[in-house]
Amino acid sequence: MKENHLEMDVLNQKNKQIVNEYLESLKLQGVSEQTIIKYKEVIENLLIEQPYDIKYLESDDWEDLLKVRYDILEQSTYNSILTILRGFLTYCVDKGYINGIPLRSYLRSSVTKSIPKYITPSERSLIKLHITDFFSLRDRLFVEFMLSTECLCGEVYGLNINDIHFDKCTATVTYPGWKRRTVTYSRYVSTLIQEYLKNHPTNASALFLGNTGKRITQEFIKGIVHQLARIAGIAEPLYPMRLRYTFGKRSCYYPGKAFEESMSIAERLNLMKILLNKS
Repeated sequence: MKENHLEMDVLNQKNKQIVNEYLESLKLQGVSEQTIIKYKEVIENLLIEQPYDIKYLESDDWEDLLKVRYDILEQSTYNSILTILRGFLTYCVDKGYINGIPLRSYLRSSVTKSIPKYITPSERSLIKLHITDFFSLRDRLFVEFMLSTECLCGEVYGLNINDIHFDKCTATVTYPGWKRRTVTYSRYVSTLIQEYLKNHPTNASALFLGNTGKRITQEFIKGIVHQLARIAGIAEPLYPMRLRYTFGKRSCYYPGKAFEESMSIAERLNLMKILLNKS
């Protein structure tokens, strides 16, 4: 990471030292450069013109700073700012720079969450039909992997070969916050992985590689999903997150069957209507 990304430019030198120490600690924890820059921007915006040491700032002072800098934001964005600030102040408490977190609990408001859109069984079947006919084995694999495990795009992007456990049909993935979890994939996905690895470079640790031999990007995955939706004739916008919200654990519950075999009669009839309308 470039040094200027970690250098905080604020009026009070003591505050500058503390914030730079905090940003450096994030780097040592493996937090991404983009996240550190975001944290830097938020904290710098609050403290850039503050002449007093943060140990002298009380709840009212922080509320005034938040009101001046971030009062016009939507509540969800404002809550994100509070989360960043609370993380910084927690660090200050741990290091003994302040005695307690000077933020009142009522600053954070509840935000009504929208119900996530999921793909229907028919859309899922259209995806599986067209991914087989029009896309490479690698692209088929990461789409099938997301459908089977409901992993995030970032989790799939970061997969390494040694994260795959063939004997148990499980994989260890890393998701935002650098937390690790274990997911289960179907036997069909296991077959695809083994077929894909037959032509995989032996010196590469990343599971999904691009044409240049480097790890594919998250933007590439999103592009393939968008292209798949267009080819399959799916009207609703399709993006990797929608692949998480499916009826799709069925492919793990029925490991020996194709997904269509585990569909109900009503679901099969609906899929047939869609295919007939497309022809």
